[in-house]
Amino acid sequence: MTDIILPQSILNLQKTYSSDPGSLFLQGNMGLVDSINRPHQKLFDLYKELKSLDWDEHEFELERCVLDFKTKPPHMCFKMIQTLAWQWEADSAAAHSVAPVVAPFVSSDDLWLAYLEVNRNEGLHALSYSEIVKYGMGDAAQVLLDVVNNSEAAKRLSTVANGLHEVKMVGAKLTLGMISQDSDEAIDAAMMFAATMLVLERIQFMISFAATFAIGETGSFMPIVDTVQKIMTDEYTIHIPVGKYVIRNELNQARSKKSIERIWPAVEKMIGEVLKAEVHWNYNHLFADGHELAGIRPKMFEDWALFAVNDVFETFGKPNPFTIVSKNPLSYMNDWIDINKNQGSPQEIRRG
Repeated sequence: MTDIILPQSILNLQKTYSSDPGSLFLQGNMGLVDSINRPHQKLFDLYKELKSLDWDEHEFELERCVLDFKTKPPHMCFKMIQTLAWQWEADSAAAHSVAPVVAPFVSSDDLWLAYLEVNRNEGLHALSYSEIVKYGMGDAAQVLLDVVNNSEAAKRLSTVANGLHEVKMVGAKLTLGMISQDSDEAIDAAMMFAATMLVLERIQFMISFAATFAIGETGSFMPIVDTVQKIMTDEYTIHIPVGKYVIRNELNQARSKKSIERIWPAVEKMIGEVLKAEVHWNYNHLFADGHELAGIRPKMFEDWALFAVNDVFETFGKPNPFTIVSKNPLSYMNDWIDINKNQGSPQEIRRG
C-alpha cells in the first residue's frame, strides 16, 4: 500500500512547534493549528477581541439619512459623500487583499488567525458602506458613485494599492517555487506588506474619519456616523494594534530588521506619497468650497494627518522628517474613538 503524503504547502506535519516568540513570517509552511504553544499571545488576544466586537451592517436605521441628504446644507452633504466614497473604496480594497496577499508569507498561527479576522472585518466595513449607499442616500447615491469613479479618488489610493499589488506578485513567485522562503525578495515583500497595511490604517483613513465625526458633532446623518464609528473602533482597537505588534516584533528579529533597513527608503517614500495625497484631498477637495466643518479648519485636519504620521515613524523607531505633531490636534476625536461615550446600549438603538 502506497503511503499518502500530504503536500507541505497544505499541511506541514514536520513543523517544529515552540513557545518562543520569533519571526511571524517565512518560518516554513504551517502545520497543525497550535493552541498548546502560543508564542504571540498578544496577537491571539487581539484576534479574540475582534471576534467579540462583531456587529451587523444593519445595526442603525440608515433610511433616516435620506431626508438629511435632501435638507442639510449642500456643502455638508458633499463632504459626507466624499468621505463615504473614499472609505468604501479603501475598505473594499482591504477586504479583497489582506489574507490573499499575505498568505504565502505567514508562518504563525496567531498572526494568521488575526489577519483572517481582520480580513473578514474589512469585508463587514465595505459591506456597511455599500448598505449606506443602498439605504441611506436616496438620490445622493449617484453623486457618490460619480466620486468613486473619479480619477482623483483612485489616485488617493494608488500608492497603497500598488504596494499591495507588488507584494502579491512576489507571493505568487513564492507559491510557485520561483523564489525561496530564505530569499531577500521574500522577506522584503513580507515586511513591505506589514508597512503598507500600517500606513493605510493608521494614516490614510484618518482625515476621512475626522470629517465624518466633525459632521457628527452637528447632529447630522447620525445613523451613518454611528455606523462609521463602529468601523473606526475596529480599526483603532484591533487593526492598528495588530499592525504595530507585527512591526515591533519583526524589529526584534535579525533577518526582518535587516529587511526593514533595506526597504526603509521605499517605506519612507510611501509615507510621504500618502501624506501628500491626504493633504491634497484635504485642501483641494474636502475644503475646496471654502466651507468649514463645525468650526474645523483644513489646517487642523492636516495636523491630524501629521499626528498619525508621527505615530508610524515612532512605531518603526525612525526619525520623522516631516512636521512633527505629537499631540492630538482634534480633541473631539477622543470622544468618538471611545465608542461608549457616543452610543447608547443596543436596547436604545433602533435597528433598520
